Amino acid sequence: MGPHILCYTGLQAAHDPLVKAVASQRSPCRLCGLDAILCDSHYLPQSLYRIVARSYQPHDSAPVLYDARNHVVLRSNYQSVAKLLCSDCEIRFSSKAEDPIARQCFKGENKFSLKDRLLSLEHSDLVNERRVFWGPEVEAKVGGQAVAYFVLSILWRGSVLEWKAPFDGFFGALGPYESVIREYLLNPEELPQCVGILVYVDCDTPSRTGLTPPVSKVVRDLGPSCHAHDFMIPGLRFVVLVGKAAIKITKVPLSFVEWSFLSSDYARVISRALAIADAKGKLARESPPHR
Repeated sequence: MGPHILCYTGLQAAHDPLVKAVASQRSPCRLCGLDAILCDSHYLPQSLYRIVARSYQPHDSAPVLYDARNHVVLRSNYQSVAKLLCSDCEIRFSSKAEDPIARQCFKGENKFSLKDRLLSLEHSDLVNERRVFWGPEVEAKVGGQAVAYFVLSILWRGSVLEWKAPFDGFFGALGPYESVIREYLLNPEELPQCVGILVYVDCDTPSRTGLTPPVSKVVRDLGPSCHAHDFMIPGLRFVVLVGKAAIKITKVPLSFVEWSFLSSDYARVISRALAIADAKGKLARESPPHR
């Protein structure tokens, strides 16, 4: 006699407890819309947390986390995770953007391949004594498509879901452009006309290894139709203008700017915030606190 084969009719399968349990776990993927068992998706990629953590000495020290709402700073390995993407879209984000960015961003000990590749090129313009780079040759050299895809994927993740504190605050920030950016993430042929991306490349030695979630503000002098979204990963700060007036400011969809974190207003704002925050836990016992 051959092997026993267990066969379900459609009615039997519908009432099977295991089938019902699996079906109850399925939800629409927020990117492609297909029903699936969703992954534990990171808001900010796990690979970047590892880079930040390894920049500390000793390597087993948790990174410093600043909770802006409660004005608290502490060491924490907390990472913001939620059921957001199906496995196919999780792989899409990893392969198209997260993996290439993790290979090119600042990784400590002067390992910063994007900066090295960028500064080997002729700059396109000089603005306030900073070299600015754009165009097909630049994008080919530094992986411009992956950079743009990564940036917009982070903004979309922050806007489409209300993440847990202290990584909340960006929910709905893309407004009517959320669906436009979603379509680009599904079919990344050309950047949407409503987007202008400025990539600030930290040329300090060593570069900064910070990691911040996106924040948003209205560009006042152009009215409420244009917002600036801002976040940072090791060695790179991204300022993304979204709105009808975006390209009027950036002139091109994607450009790279030579930049110094240490001498910037951005660094001074962060330093002031950390200086007045209450240190908690292990960080409070360090002398001096590593902020």
